[in-house]
Amino acid sequence: MNPLFSALEITWDPMIRGFLIVAVAVLMLVGSVYLLLATNTGLRTGFFLAAAGLSGMLLMLCVTWTVYGLAQGPAGRTPSWECIEIATDSTPFTSTAASYFPEGFTVLDPTDSVQAKSLGDASAAADKFLVTASNKPNSHGEIPPPPECSGRTFTAPFATSTDYLRTEGLIKGGERGPMIGEFDWVAFWHAPKFAVIEVQQVLSEPNGYTDVPRKTAIDPNGTTARVLMVRDLGSRRFPTFVYGVGFGILFALTCYHLHRREKQGVGLGLGPNRGDDNDSSDTKEESTV
Repeated sequence: MNPLFSALEITWDPMIRGFLIVAVAVLMLVGSVYLLLATNTGLRTGFFLAAAGLSGMLLMLCVTWTVYGLAQGPAGRTPSWECIEIATDSTPFTSTAASYFPEGFTVLDPTDSVQAKSLGDASAAADKFLVTASNKPNSHGEIPPPPECSGRTFTAPFATSTDYLRTEGLIKGGERGPMIGEFDWVAFWHAPKFAVIEVQQVLSEPNGYTDVPRKTAIDPNGTTARVLMVRDLGSRRFPTFVYGVGFGILFALTCYHLHRREKQGVGLGLGPNRGDDNDSSDTKEESTV
């Protein structure tokens, strides 16, 4: 087979197949319901009934996804730690969030299950700001960009993640409100949450008087670095909320139109759920007279 045809088949077939799957699914599911309703209530009334049912179902799905934050629906940005500044022995913090560091910060206890989770999450995020980006392409063939803090690129203080060990983790802020006792379902306002991960350079060789393996003992004269980060709460629920508002408006409009058609049909003596699909101009003129 011609290599050109083979390439076209690989890149073109999945796209056509995807469109066909969606089109057939819509025709079979939504179209079959509309066909059944149209044969019993008329074309326009059947269309509005099908539209109201579909928009109502999508509205309930969006409400469920928004309230519980489920991953089945469209999701926005996931929460993450964003770097503000990196301080070393020679360059202290200049950000106002850490003006009086460590005053106002609470040391995280790694033995506490809740605090250990926050400490591990922040430490994992700090690694990508402490280590120099690799020049090797990733699985997608792209070279990772250099680390950034507040939109500015910088030179990371360490070459690999094995060149340092975490010595301390501190946290500040993150309060939510308003709280009604322990009930937090209305706590929509969040204070900025900051974290500082402190690491120190390790010895490149055993210190000579113990059997400590290489790069597992802290070098007392090594470089100390601190990463100041702020918690980005993300927008994971925002897309489903926006879709829910849209489907809610569509559901309200279709239900209101169905209500008007039912009142109009009753006023013309046609009975409920009929509207003017089967009305003739003579019937309307006689009712007006």
